[in-house]
Amino acid sequence: MFLACDFVIEDGREAAAPGVANQVKCVVFDLDDTLWTGVLLHGDRPRLRPGVERVLRELDRRGILLSLASKNDYGSAWEQLIRMGLDDLFLHPQIGWQPKSIGIARIADHLNLGLDAFAFVDDNPFERAEVAAACPEVVAFDAAEMEAILDHPRFRGSDSVDAARRRQYYRDEMARNAVRKQSSHDYGAFLRSCDIELSARTFASKDLDRTAELIQRTNQLNFSGRHYGRDDILRLVRDSCFRICVMTCRDRFGDYGTIGVAVVARLGATLRIEDLMLSCRVQGRGLERAVFAHLITSTAPRPERLWVRFRPTARNAPARQALEDLGFRLDCDGAGDVDGAGFILDVTHHDLQSDVIRVIADDWAGPADQRPSATTLA
Repeated sequence: MFLACDFVIEDGREAAAPGVANQVKCVVFDLDDTLWTGVLLHGDRPRLRPGVERVLRELDRRGILLSLASKNDYGSAWEQLIRMGLDDLFLHPQIGWQPKSIGIARIADHLNLGLDAFAFVDDNPFERAEVAAACPEVVAFDAAEMEAILDHPRFRGSDSVDAARRRQYYRDEMARNAVRKQSSHDYGAFLRSCDIELSARTFASKDLDRTAELIQRTNQLNFSGRHYGRDDILRLVRDSCFRICVMTCRDRFGDYGTIGVAVVARLGATLRIEDLMLSCRVQGRGLERAVFAHLITSTAPRPERLWVRFRPTARNAPARQALEDLGFRLDCDGAGDVDGAGFILDVTHHDLQSDVIRVIADDWAGPADQRPSATTLA
């Protein structure tokens, strides 16, 4: 069966495609003698260090988020950032007097990212050691190494359009959260007011970079636990047994960009979702229900069962919870003709239509009934 051997799994852990593991998703910078020369509290007039703006803007272009952890007066520090024209680059800055490890943990919580996706840049070895002791997952760099990080393999980021827009996607999310806090406690009513629109289309060559990036970055809503690269995606595209669905999303606050990818096959009356990855930026909006409903209704003849490959990892408990909340059960009797663990749902008795999300099928039709051929990697 498909993919049992396609993506090597060792000791119950997912095997990342080469160069995928431990990519930095957010860099947290100190200010004094790191981004600028001088110490603000000493009365110095800060000057931006040579090369700093180039580093910041290149990281931003690659889709790597930026933030701050600085022991300073917030108002004074922010005034300097505005003067330098850099204030818009930083998300959830932590400027105050708490340990910098606490600030980084707060940033991680706001961005919904694991600490192992963070890097910290500071000129002070004491501060780097404090962060290393409290947050050992975070990789720390001396400010003197700042320009060199652009060539570091963990800071490759992406050249995709979505990567260049990532900071704005997070700012849009901040606006959503602000409106949500001001609204009533009816979360469903709030979601309906957002005018969420999901678009689904068949994978095209223009989607390769962003699809590969999404698969590599996704952890919490990565149902199969796999991380694989461009060559694997192209191999799937060439296999007539599978259809790859690429999903984008928008709402009244802005565009999320490409937020999901599904690898779909059909075996008789069972529609099999071999892989499903959804960006954590759409977590908690009910996208899973809308995706499943659309994949079912766009497949003719309509399937009787929906099977979703699921393999637990250290991060994807939200994916399992989503399946259980929708009524899926662990497939223990082989109804999905499984070669790995999965969850199954009898869709003749479950209505998965969403009253929150409108789905637009730009160019998508479900897969034909065809048994995938066995594939073995040496």
